[in-house]
Amino acid sequence: MRICALIPTYNNAGTVADIVRRTHQQMADIIVVNDGSTDETIQHLARLEFPIHLVSYAHNRGKGYALKQGFQEARRLGYEYVLTLDADGQHFPEDIPTLLRALSLHQGALIVGSRQMTDKNMPEGNKFANKFSNFWFRLQTHISLPDTQTGMRIYPIYRMRGWQYLTHRYEAELALLVFSAWANIPLVPVPIHVYYPPLEERVSHFRPAYDFTRISILNTLLCLIALLYGYPRMFWRTVYCFGCWGLLMLLLIQPCSLLLHAVARVCLAECGYRQFSGRFRRVMSRFARWSLNHIPGLQWEVENRYGHVFDEKPILYVCNHQSLLDIMVLLSLHPNLYVLAKDWVVNNPIYGMISRLVGTMPLPKTESNTVEPLRKLVKDGNSLLFFPEGTRTKTGEIGRFHRGACYIAEQLELDICPLVIHGMYDVLSKQEFRLRPGQVRLDVLPVIPFGDLSFGKDYRQRSKSLELYYKHVLPEKEIIAPKYEGLPVVLGAGVGGLFTAALLAERGLRPIVLEQLPVYGGGLYSYDRIGEHWMTGCHFLCGMQTDEVIGRLLQRWGIDIPYEPTTFDHSPAALIGEHEWAYFQQGAYRLVGGSQMLADALAMYITRHGGRILLSQRVKRLETNHQGLVSAIHTQDGTYPCNMVVSSLHPKQLLDLMKDNAVQPFRKITARRIMAFPETAGSFKVYIKLKPEVLRYDTVTHCLTRKDGSVMIVLTPPSEQEQQWARTIECITPMEYEHLHPWQEDRKADYAAYEAFKNQLAEEVINDVATIYPFIHEQIADFFTSTSLTYRDDYLSPEGAMFGMSAPVGAVTTRVPNLYLTGQNCFLHGVYGTVCTAIETVERICTEE
Repeated sequence: MRICALIPTYNNAGTVADIVRRTHQQMADIIVVNDGSTDETIQHLARLEFPIHLVSYAHNRGKGYALKQGFQEARRLGYEYVLTLDADGQHFPEDIPTLLRALSLHQGALIVGSRQMTDKNMPEGNKFANKFSNFWFRLQTHISLPDTQTGMRIYPIYRMRGWQYLTHRYEAELALLVFSAWANIPLVPVPIHVYYPPLEERVSHFRPAYDFTRISILNTLLCLIALLYGYPRMFWRTVYCFGCWGLLMLLLIQPCSLLLHAVARVCLAECGYRQFSGRFRRVMSRFARWSLNHIPGLQWEVENRYGHVFDEKPILYVCNHQSLLDIMVLLSLHPNLYVLAKDWVVNNPIYGMISRLVGTMPLPKTESNTVEPLRKLVKDGNSLLFFPEGTRTKTGEIGRFHRGACYIAEQLELDICPLVIHGMYDVLSKQEFRLRPGQVRLDVLPVIPFGDLSFGKDYRQRSKSLELYYKHVLPEKEIIAPKYEGLPVVLGAGVGGLFTAALLAERGLRPIVLEQLPVYGGGLYSYDRIGEHWMTGCHFLCGMQTDEVIGRLLQRWGIDIPYEPTTFDHSPAALIGEHEWAYFQQGAYRLVGGSQMLADALAMYITRHGGRILLSQRVKRLETNHQGLVSAIHTQDGTYPCNMVVSSLHPKQLLDLMKDNAVQPFRKITARRIMAFPETAGSFKVYIKLKPEVLRYDTVTHCLTRKDGSVMIVLTPPSEQEQQWARTIECITPMEYEHLHPWQEDRKADYAAYEAFKNQLAEEVINDVATIYPFIHEQIADFFTSTSLTYRDDYLSPEGAMFGMSAPVGAVTTRVPNLYLTGQNCFLHGVYGTVCTAIETVERICTEE
């Protein structure tokens, strides 16, 4: 959208330069119309530090004339929208983003700033004049606006007609509103601030008697024109559509439909009647599509970029609610779609009967009886559609989401497909019963699988995440049509990928995270086995205080994760590295309840700020264009166009993904060094479940030097509740990859030998643990083990390495300008090093952008 600011001024030397400077902080393009000023206005404008478009003439002609000259200049320069504000200091340029956001929701509308009329400093004369103007405007257009005299507005000049015939004075702004209403341009009020200086400082050019007389004469003429031209032009579509279709519905369609269904019930068996109902819904679905195509001035389309198949399987669709016509658009998608609507829709005397026959069902009253009436519909292959807002909002913005949709999806184990209707509010809003011409688009967003936990673990969390997702999706034009072009793509949803994506989301960049595994979190992922909760890799971490790196980020993002301090009885540097151990000496902590809570919190933060985490997306290739930039990411399921990529993958894997490209991410010498670097050691882990109340909980992390010289870490992870007795022990010791040579190709090929090998190692580990806990053999209820092969196969880490390469790359940039690195293979290992790298990566991205 090409938009500029227009500031008419007449003898505002004391304020005009400040207003223009503050406006320039919000918008780059500014037109100033000097309406014959006789003070130092021109001199103040000449001293501005940036260029403006100046229109000036010698004699004062009035605000209406200044606006016409400004509109003419804006059209000559190719602008589509003009934002006007006064130069006397009453309007706040800082309100411009509020008006622009409303314009992004209502493209083609006239955005009207609404002052706070209850302000104690507002002159009584202004309040009376506004009420007087509002009355005449409502009479002339049948539209209620809270403020018809404000000068801060956004005009869609490419749609406006008749502005050339405006009068030259104050009343021109009211005439602009009336002409726009008659032309069926939506008028959207937006609250703005206003400043009224003390009486002795006010600069006003309003002549009460003369200008009030002009306004009265204009209103009289406008009322006469409204009867002859304005009202017929505004309402003929409404009369034609609702009159004709209403009569057709009452006199023909509903009676015939009821008669056919009554005959079918009597003459057909249950199976035959179901087939008849299905065919009837198909006919009515086509009829709804035909009706939409024949509403005068309405253009609508379905944007299905991801190739969603509507009747492939039962699914729960959710959609924002803008208009009465929403249901017609949705019913036209496919016949096996049951819409859940309020009682007054289902019982409407005009279309209630037919709506029930085509698949509109009343919303259940309580959660207790929500699911069962719907389960049979889903079992028969039907899909459900839910409006989470429950009712239309008065402004067209997204309202509060109710939990019913996500509750139904959870109970019926359904995927959720978000739908977004854009533009329908401007065709038929809740505030007025009038059809306008307009463009409507229904966008089909990517499906949220039932098992995708990035939106939350239960229906309460998912409802809130879904609401915030919609609120961040809708305001931006490029996201309304859900395209991944222009969005950063993060490869990998491990610790590095999640923190990097969260930092990008914080800056409003809405990252798309592609994870090749069916779960996110990497080393943060935890799981349940033999009745207990176990952690994959993040057993302790540092930097959690609010004045430290990780703690500061989590506090900024509103993430509150319970943790407790832990101490080491000996140095674990031989296992985790000297550099990493240096940071743990400043303070080490363990997450209470498991590290998965941190992964879940990061995933929800990313999702709620417009990002997406797409699981099971195995990347096949990174495509570069002729400019040497990554232009697309090819996965096994599709292609994601992009203009920026952040890789948290292992550098060896990144080299493999780009091996066929002319441009490589690293220099040849660096690539050879990466391929030659050994991996860090893998790990052998023993997970011990203890008998009840046999071992007291210990906050100390024990580091034990074993007989072969290796180091083993022994800890009792804290549970979600404070308790005196430990329930588990986790033992971690390094394991060389070559020790697993017999099973590297397939660890289940000789399963018995593999299990015997692991049990022998587990016995040795438990014997070593007995040096710390002497009675451990009698206290074990059960245990299981994992090796480097487990980590390799489950998390795709080369050789099952705990920390990736033994020598990090040492940079977050590559030879490809829009390809960045993140993760523990850049600078430091472990969670702390990964978070520091994520900060460095995002800072470099934003600096270069």
